[in-house]
Amino acid sequence: ISGDVVAVKVFHDSGLRHLDVARKREVESLSLLSHKNIVKFLGLEKEFITGQEVLVTEFCSGGSLYTCLEQPQNLYGFTESEFLIFLKDIAEGMAYIRHKGFIHRDIKPGNIMRYIGEDGRSIFKLTDFGAARELQDDETYMSIYGTEEYLHPGMFERAVLRGGMVQSFDATVDLWSLGVTIYHVATGQLPFQPHGGRQDPVTMHAIISKKPVGVISGVQLEENGQIIWSKKLPTTCQLPETLQDLLVPMLAGVMETNPQHKWNFERFFKTGEDINTRVKLNIFYCCSAENLTLYMKPTDTYASIVEVLAGITENAASNQLVLSDDRELSELVDPTLEIRNYSKSLLQKQIYLFPKQFQDDVRHRIIDIPAFSEFSSEMDLEKDAKISKKCAAIAYYICTAISRVLQHQNLMVTAENNLRISIKRVVWHCEKNLPFISSALVQVRRRQEAVRWAFGYIIPFAKVHFGKMKTEFSDAHNCLKTIERSMEDPSCQEFLEKIEKRMKEIENYIQVLISKLMEQEHKSVTLSSTCSEEDYCLSKAENLKQKVIGVMTIMMKHRKYGELHSHEKFIHQCEM
Repeated sequence: ISGDVVAVKVFHDSGLRHLDVARKREVESLSLLSHKNIVKFLGLEKEFITGQEVLVTEFCSGGSLYTCLEQPQNLYGFTESEFLIFLKDIAEGMAYIRHKGFIHRDIKPGNIMRYIGEDGRSIFKLTDFGAARELQDDETYMSIYGTEEYLHPGMFERAVLRGGMVQSFDATVDLWSLGVTIYHVATGQLPFQPHGGRQDPVTMHAIISKKPVGVISGVQLEENGQIIWSKKLPTTCQLPETLQDLLVPMLAGVMETNPQHKWNFERFFKTGEDINTRVKLNIFYCCSAENLTLYMKPTDTYASIVEVLAGITENAASNQLVLSDDRELSELVDPTLEIRNYSKSLLQKQIYLFPKQFQDDVRHRIIDIPAFSEFSSEMDLEKDAKISKKCAAIAYYICTAISRVLQHQNLMVTAENNLRISIKRVVWHCEKNLPFISSALVQVRRRQEAVRWAFGYIIPFAKVHFGKMKTEFSDAHNCLKTIERSMEDPSCQEFLEKIEKRMKEIENYIQVLISKLMEQEHKSVTLSSTCSEEDYCLSKAENLKQKVIGVMTIMMKHRKYGELHSHEKFIHQCEM
């Protein structure tokens, strides 16, 4: 006895053949599979009293992925960090299964467990291999397994509608279920939703089977209403847009029935690996006050960074000022150096982006906050529980949004200070070099005067002598005329005067700029443009969130009761 906590799955002796087959498959599959992203098989034992077989596996204290998604904080999808862990784990687990020649046939959040590692990080593991079987890439099968919302359209037609022609399926049906699961984790909602849910399987089949190429979701908002298709993730998705741009082609490819556009496992695994090996850069765009999280390829260079930024912000590379602290990023990195070779400290720093030219048409991006649902005037325990849960999810979402806005406020202050220091450095260099330039101009002016004075004596003397010997020194005579014309040309003098005038203007500009910098620096010290500690912005929101969660807890408890006493009904109605 090790004392380790384990999970036990009891197999009931139902006498049904398909359950016996599923039990045998699960035991055989788990005994052959050993991977960090697959629930570990510990043994098959018998219960002392009943003699029933029990499957012993490692215990995953984080519960199932479905349980995680049902929590209000995840009702709009996982956070960026947790989603990337999930995507990496599920892709590696599936890659191992395919390498071993297995298919799962029932991929869904309920069959993915969350294990908490020693470092506190999540590890997602595939479980429930009762429907699994060995199947190579070029083989097919005809038996039907799976869960409605995650089923491939062909399997849905046969299993749910009990129709369609008898057809065989290959291993790629797992990809469809995987795509629906990934979408669910990224957004907190299912991609394909008829208005009637499971009560309307005909519409569900129409949505998934007639989905246009490139579409990743289809929702029917009212009975017999039109299907609203989308090629983007919803605005409430908490993942950075740059990560969403990488995910959308993957989702469109795996949730596809058209053979010309459908992805295979190799392409899915390759794309998953590409996403998971990308280098993350946090760049704060000061014009719109938003964090642009870039996912760069390891082999990209500085030129790739400014090119991506140009595409996102519509600012050409020549119009970008990219700062790391108060230094230009281009000064800190070799332009040919690959991003994977950047120092770890640099990659972890916040980078700031400014346009060099003034822009008046850029506005702060407002975070899209879902609207709260209203309770019905009549008490309905089931509906009230759902509404309270959605309200709690929105409360979590608002707190996340407030936290993000507060972070952006602080970044704006830091960005302003960094820009001011950067400008000061440039101004200091200009101010330092002005005396040298002025001195050089004085020297040029003196040399010019010396040349004019010298030629003022030489030219009259040369004219007298060359005039007597025109034929012998015709070339020298012509050269003398050219020099004389040059000396009479005022353009050189005018050019010097323009430079001197411009130098005085620069001196004035520098003095004005220094004065404004000092004035703004003084304002930044005396005035605060952020939510101060005394305002308790986030703690106020957190307090309101806890109150909403309290209401949800009551509603959930009442739903379990089914029947309420008079005082419980009064409490329920007061909370509505």
